[in-house]
Amino acid sequence: MAPTPRNGRRLVALPAQAGPWLVEAIQRAWEHDEAICVVDTASPRLRERLDVLRPHVLRLPKCEVLLEPGAPLLGEQAWMVQVTSGTTGTPRAIVLDEIHVRASAAAVGERLAITPRDGWVTALSPAFIGGLATIARSIVAGIPIQLLPRHREDLFRRALEQGATLATTVASALARIDVTPLRAVVLGAQPARGSLPSNAISSYGMTETGSGVVYDGLPLPGVAVAVREGVIRLRGPMIAERTRDGSPVTDVDGWLTTGDVGELVDGRLRVLGRIDDLINTGGVHVPPAPVEAAVLEVLGSRVRDAVVYATADERFGEAVTLAVVADEVPSIDELRALLAERLDAAWIPRRIVAVAAIPRTETGKPLRRLLPGAHRGSREAARTSRSSPAPHRRDLLRG
Repeated sequence: MAPTPRNGRRLVALPAQAGPWLVEAIQRAWEHDEAICVVDTASPRLRERLDVLRPHVLRLPKCEVLLEPGAPLLGEQAWMVQVTSGTTGTPRAIVLDEIHVRASAAAVGERLAITPRDGWVTALSPAFIGGLATIARSIVAGIPIQLLPRHREDLFRRALEQGATLATTVASALARIDVTPLRAVVLGAQPARGSLPSNAISSYGMTETGSGVVYDGLPLPGVAVAVREGVIRLRGPMIAERTRDGSPVTDVDGWLTTGDVGELVDGRLRVLGRIDDLINTGGVHVPPAPVEAAVLEVLGSRVRDAVVYATADERFGEAVTLAVVADEVPSIDELRALLAERLDAAWIPRRIVAVAAIPRTETGKPLRRLLPGAHRGSREAARTSRSSPAPHRRDLLRG
């Protein structure tokens, strides 16, 4: 292992893989004053992410490969650099210093009352903040962690037998694994809908916050939440201050403007979705998330997947549109009747589009800009749409 220059830290890329090697490699890098990033070497977006991350080397179990040795060094406190998911465009590389990582681990540890008798398990990819943060907080707390290659019942059962008491996962995995024996299960990446196990915690956060900082609507210790003109703002000691290229993440007062729409109800944060995803239909701004939740509630197992997005409309400017993956698509009249007592009239979808699959990021977030007829999107989104296969469109029913 080459010595790290004293005037900064090298960025070492590590391959995302399940198993103890990755945990040990992260710990060794920190002991040698190196910062790390974790990349999925099989991802079709690998080149894009490496261009943003600019790691100096790629460290493998048996060798080290030079990537960009002349890239700028990181600050002397840098611990992790993680790319954002890129849901709305080109991903950014967020730098998390040691103080941020330790603050995140301490806040989660306090909220979950973690003790040395606990142990983590996760099948989340360490190439994204949810999985990497779970590893980091286990190292900081000095408790074991088990990395699983996939969300599978037998693997989680074995982890429980080996002492796991805490888990991070996504809500969609709860249909495949039994998490009830765990003391706490932190859900992230995807919105949690419907009834959840009593030990499940819905978290809200992002790469810039070093993973979830709001649990079940309540901020973690040390975190401040504000909503200004409908947009969520966050402040806390775990929030990153800069990107890999030196751009600021927070304002001069330490506030992160998230780009998410929300509201505070009796002190609890309710997240309504990305501001870019709001649908302006006749002057009414409709957030997709509550509409999607209502649709899934009334249709249940009749649909395998569903996403709400905007399409152009001559009368209203934009129409609330539902994309569904289903063997039998409900009629628009039936859907509107089912939702009449649950949603305001302007929020109810006016169109239904049947697709073979919902395009999603690697963390499961919907790529609404790639859906048929999507009205929103930048030139970059249009370019991506031309280079990426669009979902198969079977029918469009107008209301």
